[in-house]
Amino acid sequence: MVESGKTDVDIKDHDGYTSLAWAVTRGRLAVVRYLVHTGRVNVEPRDGHGRTPLAVAAMNNTLEVVEYLANEVKGDVETRDSLGRNTLCRETQLAKTAEEIIDVVTAMLSAGCDPTVRDQEGRSALSLIQRIQEVERKERLRASWHKILRLYEDSIGLPAYL
Repeated sequence: MVESGKTDVDIKDHDGYTSLAWAVTRGRLAVVRYLVHTGRVNVEPRDGHGRTPLAVAAMNNTLEVVEYLANEVKGDVETRDSLGRNTLCRETQLAKTAEEIIDVVTAMLSAGCDPTVRDQEGRSALSLIQRIQEVERKERLRASWHKILRLYEDSIGLPAYL
């Protein structure tokens, strides 16, 4: 049905989600690949908050989908949502622990996402990590945050204490 063009796969629901966005949200890589492969789907639609499917995949920690959209589909890693946040800034802001985002952060940095981009309130992924790191006292988590800071440092070639 999708290949025939008789179905509009880019129609949006009340939240601005398309069929691709829903497949991304659910982490259904096979469905995402199928939709993209048909050539009939917009790979950069924005939802009601200005997020692209790649941003939604990162937000939901669906690593395989993030890697596919960033590396194979070449989704724009620098798009900003309605608050001016790029994917790394949003991902870092939503994080509760470093472990839950380290793989997605690594994938986004590898795809070229800039950790120094600031949102409308002047926050960057780096500044958010630093603030979270100051609050955390558990050594196990602290080691993981240091890993993320090192990833940021390696990606920009500068110390992450700007």
